[in-house]
Amino acid sequence: MQIIKQEKFNKKILEVFDYEFEVQEEGLYIIEISARARSQKQIGLNKTDDDDLRIEIDGRKFSKLDKKEGYFNSPASFSGGKLHNLKKIIYFLIYFSKSKHFIKFIPDKNPFLEEMSIKLTGDKISDINLDINQQAEDGDRRPWTTFILVNLPLKSLCVEATTKWRLKDSDDLKLIINNKIQENKLSLFHKNWLWAGSIFKKLFQNETQSKTIKIDLQLGLHYIEFWADKMPVLYKINLDFGSPTQEKLKFGLGLVY
Repeated sequence: MQIIKQEKFNKKILEVFDYEFEVQEEGLYIIEISARARSQKQIGLNKTDDDDLRIEIDGRKFSKLDKKEGYFNSPASFSGGKLHNLKKIIYFLIYFSKSKHFIKFIPDKNPFLEEMSIKLTGDKISDINLDINQQAEDGDRRPWTTFILVNLPLKSLCVEATTKWRLKDSDDLKLIINNKIQENKLSLFHKNWLWAGSIFKKLFQNETQSKTIKIDLQLGLHYIEFWADKMPVLYKINLDFGSPTQEKLKFGLGLVY
């Protein structure tokens, strides 16, 4: 992959922040954004609202899939009521034309924007392999890493992750695709956590597992969410788009969600 832009903002976003960039080559791009948002309780001083941050790209808004609005609470946002000041990472996968493009960061209260990178994936648009290599910060059941597919299909995804057994509370990792939890059919106690740490996996050195989820999503807007409990590690992800044509991807450039 080719890095187009890389920024370390590390600042509170107090008002709408516009970021402009230009791409010299048409293709599939990945925008990676990390940020934090505090809950009402963490803000204190009798405040009645959480920190929140939402993103717009070239005028596209990213709402909940079941509602036309709800932008600050969608999987494509950073919600302090869910994050409690822990880091969340969002990857936007989007096909860009050769031109100037715009990212708008829209805050509610004072969220903290950490880093952003923009990468060109290359000529291949049938599938991509991503080396994530991230460990979640220690915390309870919250959104952690989200992939936003903008006008893309999805045939399957393969994920490699580690969930370690811990004496008081083990690591767990949940996968939600378009609001549907991918169930762990092998566990009675961790049905909603596709990766779950256990003493048996530790004893048999099976705490790192690769899982393939076959799904047939047509061209459109799709949310792939990973929720973390404690400190799971996400290593690699392969996204199989099938064989979308460039013409189909270009057709979606003018769509606003």
